[in-house]
Amino acid sequence: MVSNLLKMLHNHTTVDIFVDQLSKQLHLATSPSDFYGSIMVSLVVLARMGKLSEKVLLYMGGVSAWTATLLFMWGPIAQMWTNYVNPANIKGLSSQTVLLAMIGNGLLLPRALFVRDFMWFTGSSWGCSLAGEGILISMYINGCVSSALFWVVSAGYVSWIGGMLHKDKRAYKLPSIFSPLRELVSGSRQYHG
Repeated sequence: MVSNLLKMLHNHTTVDIFVDQLSKQLHLATSPSDFYGSIMVSLVVLARMGKLSEKVLLYMGGVSAWTATLLFMWGPIAQMWTNYVNPANIKGLSSQTVLLAMIGNGLLLPRALFVRDFMWFTGSSWGCSLAGEGILISMYINGCVSSALFWVVSAGYVSWIGGMLHKDKRAYKLPSIFSPLRELVSGSRQYHG
């Protein structure tokens, strides 16, 4: 029995140590975030040690990036819910902050579409649509922004999206302004630049 244990210790690889440590951490984890957080920290350590394949590194990067994008997307949902539950809180919102969020994300949209980066486009379009236009609509409905500001910003937003789709259609010589969105979602065109 002791000789078997010594053989196991002698043949112990980094992955075996990782699995052993992970199984110990699983018993200590108090929540799903602790569990997944410990897995990601362990994977980062293994990546820094050069023990992970390229495929695992790409997958890990994709999971991390989508997690960050989805967490970013929850911000305006919380604000919209607060606006719905307690409309009196809307008076504390700054229309300039909403406009800056909308402009910042809107400036990223054409590049995200041009390079066909679905994750980047998803986050930026969500930021424009919900964090910008959506919150602006709730402010307009509750009388916190002027009618002129609301309609000018909304017209500018629609014009920006239309212009972006038209320019992308021309750049890639596509048949329709909706073709860039189809390519983005389907992944049929990859940017290599």
